[in-house]
Order: sequence, then structure tokens, then C-alpha cells
Amino acid sequence: KEKVSALACSSCDNFVVSAGGGDDSVFVFDFSSGEVLYELRDHSAEINAVAISRDESIISVGGDDQKIFLYSSNDGNLFKTIDLSHKERDIFSLCFHPEGHRFWVHDRSKPINIIKYNKQGNRLLSGGDDKNLVLYEVGTDYSAELLWQYPSEIKALSFSEENEDIVFV
Repeated sequence: KEKVSALACSSCDNFVVSAGGGDDSVFVFDFSSGEVLYELRDHSAEINAVAISRDESIISVGGDDQKIFLYSSNDGNLFKTIDLSHKERDIFSLCFHPEGHRFWVHDRSKPINIIKYNKQGNRLLSGGDDKNLVLYEVGTDYSAELLWQYPSEIKALSFSEENEDIVFV
């Protein structure tokens, strides 16, 4: 198999969601045994993003077919399809809001590789190919502040547990 292009882990270590690069396969594994619980095969193009809702009831998957599929994490049943093909942009990142089933979708219109909410859901970080680390204050206007211009593209980022520090590479 090719590289893994998207990965999400449940917070209780119950399951792991993994999407393979170059195809439309998504596998959900039992965290302890490594056994495949089920496979999600509704996409028609490469998968770029997977996310798990905070209550772990929903798995979202997005990719180059410009669709987001929402699945029940209990059994892998597809219960909703969000078709964004009218925007003509691939789905690159997905991030659930910590307090519910709302989520942030990022397409390739901007060079963003990763997005993360803090635990309270009032701040959102983004980083990408433009080398910018941007902090959004979540409210009615999502005001943005450039925190740092890194010497190379940003591939990963996270808030600390206390939400005071930011780590990125």
C-alpha cells in the first residue's frame, strides 16, 4: 500500500480511522487488536481528510471527489453525504468543533495543510504551504491573526492540553 494520507484516533483509544494515499479506501481499526472493524468505500477519488466527532459517534471523510461522507462510528453506516462539487474544490481538511457536530471544512483554495480547534472551541489554528501559522478567534467574524511565518511549510500543529501553548512543524 501507499502512504497513509489521513489519520484520526478516537480519544478513548477505541478505534483508529486510516485513509490510504492514492485510492478511495478508508479503514477503521480496533485500537487494541489492530483488526479491521469495517471499510468505508463511498468515495470515488483520493481521500485527503478524516475526522472523528468529539463524542465519537460520527466519522467524517473528505477527498478529491469534492464530497464529505458522514458515517456512524458504531457500524460504519453512511448517513449523510455533503456534495461540494458546485464549488469545484477538493476537500483537504476536516475538523469537528469540540462542542458539537459542526465542523470546519477546508478546500484547496488556500494553501492550508491542517486546522485544529482548541478544547474550548473558541480558537482555531491553521498552517500550510504558505508557511503561515494563523490563529482565528471563533465568533461571528472569525477574526484572524498571523502568529508566525515559519521558514518552511507547516504540516502539523496542535494546542497544548491547557490551550496556552502551540506546537507546530
